[in-house]
Amino acid sequence: MTENGILIISDNQLFTDSLKSKIVLLREVDSVLFSNYKNAVNYLEENSVNIILLDGENEAITTE
Repeated sequence: MTENGILIISDNQLFTDSLKSKIVLLREVDSVLFSNYKNAVNYLEENSVNIILLDGENEAITTE
């Protein structure tokens, strides 16, 4: 099987850690990575991912 890249974009470290641990339990073929909103664009330019999960807890950040 091929490893898939999943990127979690969030400024909430507790949320990221919790979600990452649950995803890893579901699928062993995934590489789960994370970035905060500030560095997300740079991270995406440098890395290839298959799935992006955005934490929409802070609407002011996600709608700008």
